Amino acid sequence: MKKMVMLLLILVATFAAGCSKNVAKENTVNKTVYEKTNVSINSTENKVSNEDSQNYTINNSRYVDKNVKITYPVVSNVQDNNKQQNINNIIKTEALKIINIYGNDANLTITPTIKLKGKHILSIEYTGLEYTNGAAHTNSIFYTTNIDMTKGNKIILKDILNISEDLVTKVRYGQYKGDSETKTAAISEIKGKEDSDIINALNNADIIGDINSENVYSYFTGDSIGISIGVSHAIGDHAEFEVRYSDIKNILNPNSELSKYFY
Repeated sequence: MKKMVMLLLILVATFAAGCSKNVAKENTVNKTVYEKTNVSINSTENKVSNEDSQNYTINNSRYVDKNVKITYPVVSNVQDNNKQQNINNIIKTEALKIINIYGNDANLTITPTIKLKGKHILSIEYTGLEYTNGAAHTNSIFYTTNIDMTKGNKIILKDILNISEDLVTKVRYGQYKGDSETKTAAISEIKGKEDSDIINALNNADIIGDINSENVYSYFTGDSIGISIGVSHAIGDHAEFEVRYSDIKNILNPNSELSKYFY
């Protein structure tokens, strides 16, 4: 009798452990997993006026649904809890908007890099790969989210700079940040675009959606503003150019409260 009881207990324990594993596996679908490691932060020396990168902390969260895996930052230790919640809602919403373009059935992996962790601006770069079954090739993905940490709002390129031919020239002759083997082709493709087309693209920068058909995104570092523009797949799908803050003073948007931090 004792042997039968022991056998029953072993069977019940085995069944419970199996159910626990299945539940844990199912919980990774359509869920956000909080992670406190692997936050990639750009090491560029911070030269933006009055910037202080020690006033809040950043960890990672991960969205997983089928073959879609998107990691995005979560901020904490912001003094205003309502502002912190709003910032994190914006970051998550913007990070996941890429799903609307490629769909839930795509093979999509995205990871973030913190380009600037400042007192006034948080700049997040997302890179990754996308493949749709039956497609001829894998796509290289690039997009960004920039946050005004003072107000807790998302900012886009035209909030900071006047979109003009002067900006077009600065981007064309900015520092190319891609691979050396694609440099000549990328610069040639950007220089071959009409000024009016680039101006229109810059006006729609940082919006994840059909309106941003040229896939133009901006980011901030310690000493430069970066502009990413979509290019042909053979070159890499996107090309990044950086312009130093000292070279954009004459095209700063005078209506932006953030402009003063670039002097």
